[in-house]
Amino acid sequence: GTFATIDRGLNQGWAYVFIANGPDAVITINNATSDCDPNGMFAANDGVINVNGGTYRMGDFNKPTYYMAYAENGIVNLNKGTFDWTQGSGKTSTYVDKEGTGAINIAEGVTIKETFKE
Repeated sequence: GTFATIDRGLNQGWAYVFIANGPDAVITINNATSDCDPNGMFAANDGVINVNGGTYRMGDFNKPTYYMAYAENGIVNLNKGTFDWTQGSGKTSTYVDKEGTGAINIAEGVTIKETFKE
């Protein structure tokens, strides 16, 4: 499927397209497309997110973006796919970030493109 979100400043600006929020939460994404302007694409606050192919693009909208993948006590597995992340002006962030017991696993062969705008 195709998924999108646009951060309109609601929820204090914490808009993610896919969120696993709970210790038993498991999200499996197979060959999806997401081309949008969120604060982040994948967030595992608890639980697990498995990405098995697809194309995911975020940023390049002249505003700060945060993480393609963020894990706080959860796990994000980027098993296959293309991930295109552009950092807008005004913030320097990293492609991925983890806190607590979080883990982010990026499989060999995954395509990652990072761009920083001035």
